Amino acid sequence: MNQKIKKELAVIVVMGVLLLALSPLASVRSAAAGVAKTFTIPLTYTNTTGKKASANLTMTYTTASLTKGTVIKLSGLPSDSIYTGANINCGFIEIDSKSGDILTYKLFGGTNGTAYSNGSVSYTMQNANAGATLTIGLNQNNTGNPSDGYYLLDESGLVADVYTGKFINESTAPATTNTTATTSIDLSGLANASVNNSEFNAKAYYENNVDLQSAIGPDAQALYNHWVNYGKAEGRKAK
Repeated sequence: MNQKIKKELAVIVVMGVLLLALSPLASVRSAAAGVAKTFTIPLTYTNTTGKKASANLTMTYTTASLTKGTVIKLSGLPSDSIYTGANINCGFIEIDSKSGDILTYKLFGGTNGTAYSNGSVSYTMQNANAGATLTIGLNQNNTGNPSDGYYLLDESGLVADVYTGKFINESTAPATTNTTATTSIDLSGLANASVNNSEFNAKAYYENNVDLQSAIGPDAQALYNHWVNYGKAEGRKAK
């Protein structure tokens, strides 16, 4: 295996094994499989002129959650990356949701990945009970990150941008803002929830964490469970 292949594979494998350690996604689950999903994926990269550029990619699932046979299509990949000059490299790696073992991977573009055209690649999930990571590009922006984009694709169908620490909402169902949530939903039950204590307030936790408004909703017990198992360690604001 030549050094360029090793470099591309090393990036995706090292990042892939962090799936379970870094991801809060396993704590919130989406709807049952069967309904296609679409996400807008933000990407910042260095173009052939050496300048920072940005693109909004489109990623679609053929099912609402990831399972064996789910087809993931990524389109809008930039053709002017400084690393390739043509097809920017990207890669999917499947990871067992329980053990964290690497199951399989696929590289596209770059120097040694599978060639693609029109800025689009398609990947079919090979395993059940698995999540995936998606890496795009080899970073030239001197941010300390090994790739331009790094995203976690949870088995339940949720997607997160690792570098920003934020969930990526479905393009057809944008996240509800704090203002909308507090005016359209009665949160008095959260304010007076039995789970509230000196460190945690369900209403505050709901209002301060927009991603959980769509992922969990105004469920005091579920919000408290998320905070205990994940949010507290992540430093999420709960008061």
